[in-house]
Amino acid sequence: MEAVAGADAEARLALEGYAEGLARELGVDLLEYRNLQMQHEGWPRQDLYVTFRKAIEVDDEANMLAIPRKQRAMVRKGMKAGLSLTLDDDVGRFLRRLRPTM
Repeated sequence: MEAVAGADAEARLALEGYAEGLARELGVDLLEYRNLQMQHEGWPRQDLYVTFRKAIEVDDEANMLAIPRKQRAMVRKGMKAGLSLTLDDDVGRFLRRLRPTM
């Protein structure tokens, strides 16, 4: 079962609780979880997103061709617009973007 990135049910519930508290603190209109399988019975659902999973190949073009055609066009459009990828093990950098006061 895939869910919030927690090692066990206790960690997952702690992460969900933190996300819910942060959403209240920031006054957001919506907190959205994206899971492959339903995690909470009775919570509203929307099928807005497509999940695509595949092992990454060594060849860049092979990876592009593995992406469904319409999604691949959007990836290429993003690349043309200058979007890029940065690998970073510093989770704090990501959290600072979400919450600049950290």
